[in-house]
Amino acid sequence: MFRAELLINETPFPLVYQHIQLKSLAHIRSILFLEPAGEPLPEHIYLCTLDSFPESFVRAADCTYLLCTDPDGEVDPQALLTRFGDSPSNILVYRAGIFQLYNHVSTIFMSYHQWQFDLRSTDDVQILAEYFFIRTRIPIAVLGSFFQQIAFCSNRQDTDPLFPILGTGDPLPHSLVKELLVTERKQRPHMTITFRMDGHTYLAHHIRKNDKTVARILFSLPGEELTDRSEHYIDDFIHVVTPIILTNDAMAQLSKDAFGSLIADLVDLRIKDTEELQRRLELEPGILKGKFFHVIVIRFSRTDRAIPYHYISGQLEQIFPNSSATSYEDTLVVIASKGTYDEEVCYDEGLLTDLLVSFDAYAGIGNCTRFLINMRSLYLQALATARLGRIYCKEKKQRIFRYNDYMVYFITDLCFEAAVKLHQFTYPAHLCHPGVIAILQYDKSNGTSLEKTLRAYLHCNCNATLCAKELFVHRNTINYRIGVIEDLLKGSLSDPMLRTEILLSLRILEHEKQYHGIDELARIEKTAMNSDIRIKK
Repeated sequence: MFRAELLINETPFPLVYQHIQLKSLAHIRSILFLEPAGEPLPEHIYLCTLDSFPESFVRAADCTYLLCTDPDGEVDPQALLTRFGDSPSNILVYRAGIFQLYNHVSTIFMSYHQWQFDLRSTDDVQILAEYFFIRTRIPIAVLGSFFQQIAFCSNRQDTDPLFPILGTGDPLPHSLVKELLVTERKQRPHMTITFRMDGHTYLAHHIRKNDKTVARILFSLPGEELTDRSEHYIDDFIHVVTPIILTNDAMAQLSKDAFGSLIADLVDLRIKDTEELQRRLELEPGILKGKFFHVIVIRFSRTDRAIPYHYISGQLEQIFPNSSATSYEDTLVVIASKGTYDEEVCYDEGLLTDLLVSFDAYAGIGNCTRFLINMRSLYLQALATARLGRIYCKEKKQRIFRYNDYMVYFITDLCFEAAVKLHQFTYPAHLCHPGVIAILQYDKSNGTSLEKTLRAYLHCNCNATLCAKELFVHRNTINYRIGVIEDLLKGSLSDPMLRTEILLSLRILEHEKQYHGIDELARIEKTAMNSDIRIKK
């Protein structure tokens, strides 16, 4: 709805932008000369002379009329107010010839529609920023969530403390970023804020998704306030660029690059100092919401096919509240935050399982920590959990695994890897207690099940009665078998250290057979190692 307005312009050809609501230009079809016999429509701008505008003409609301008066004649302002003061229309009076005014308004009209066409002609944010600067001469910068530069266009201004630094393309100094963040926090949660820095005025528009800032559009204002013309151009630019950044995969990745690079720097040990980590986290305070964290790694069964990492990352951030997700090499990493150590990691198990099944993936959930400086260890643990859980889980449909349930397999894996790669062990059995090998040989030679009895006995905390119930045999049978086992072990199972050595040995042999498909006993019998550990009859 336009407000009635009377303007007597002393200067020739003033900026019509200042007098016509610019938003209306997007809906205006043409510039017409007024025909009193016709019915005026809001989609046209009407021109006529002041003298030919009929006093009895019924003017439709929301219509705009440009009236020309004799440039050299006298105009009584009070008479104009009396005549048009209560008009429901937007009536503007100019000191100009009607044809001159027509040409001027048509130029403005066509120029604005060319701007609208330019905005729709590309989804390149840098090109759009250049279009904006050409139209308004207002310096503009589009920054990602971590203040990395996405687009920039400006003429260097010595009085501007910020844009000359942005123009270099280098990362913003940490001190400057902190100053910007402090300024922004004072005015949130507004999407668009105005702030001053070193006496200069800026307009900052935040593009947000899932309550997080994914980009900032900064405008370096020429004065304390915007003109109507500039304000509408800014609105147009924001309206076009926002969906590009929110929906374009490349733009979405730009907004996440800083978090992804932080995770990569931590995993690859490029950040080893807690103070440096703290400085990096200060650049985007909302990225980690909590004091304690779980590292979750999503591992895909096949990486030779296209995987929509960006889409899955967005889904994971919905499944894990207060989390951030990014890709690292051929996996996805989720940092899920929580307030206290004792809290369970919160997530929608059903949705996560469905997502993992859809992309044939597995999730390893690491232990809780408050020290992300140890990201490499946490990542490797969670990655191994996703790998080992898939092998050792009894329920093959399971897709989500926790580190605590597979920790001993991970430790076994590390022992085996170090033995073979670092120390060139010929066989993993060299790591085992020789008495365990002797028990396996005894079972094979005599058709007994001492290994099964030993595992059950240890599982029942060396309680013969419970072990007998589990194996459905008499308690005396268990006592007899344990006696044979202790003879082969040459030690008592009451010794906690011996029990630890046996359990680790069993895990190593189990890992070789189930994970690598190798029967250590069969290999032993074919080698000279056989004579070292065979129990002499």
